[in-house]
Amino acid sequence: GKIRYMGNSNFAGWQIASSEWIARAIGTNRFISAQNEYSLLNRSIEAEVVPAAIEFGLSLLPYFPLGGGLLTGKYAMGEDGPEGARLTGAASLATRFRNPESTDKVEKLRLLSDNAGRTLLELAMSWLVKRPGVDSIISGATTPNQVRANATATSWILEDTELEMIDQITTLS
Repeated sequence: GKIRYMGNSNFAGWQIASSEWIARAIGTNRFISAQNEYSLLNRSIEAEVVPAAIEFGLSLLPYFPLGGGLLTGKYAMGEDGPEGARLTGAASLATRFRNPESTDKVEKLRLLSDNAGRTLLELAMSWLVKRPGVDSIISGATTPNQVRANATATSWILEDTELEMIDQITTLS
């Protein structure tokens, strides 16, 4: 067993730069991908990780692209989630993702997608594939229908005006 390609997970921007320097200094293989949480609800990697990954030619492989399920459209503000869903009854995940700031953003994003005749899932996935450096998305699914929905959700080609509205909604603190 040889390791032909390596990726990192949850590295900060400085760690990506440092690992690149070390790989060059000792003449070994370098990372080719960076796996970090990234979604319309968590854009924190845009400050350092995305620029570092682009600078050093790493592919970004976002996980939790649907914000723990909030960006699927199955959770409504003020209502319990569907039985058996990831954020229903799972206290730690529910409190992490289902908070007033996130649910406010989700409702605004839902209006944007509804006005375009699209789903919230399509908005979340289509936005993510348009981001610099993103070459694939790690998206969980528990049913064949979810796999199909995720696979076809990137067909929306977002206009510049839509991207500006998304930025206004998702970069609010």
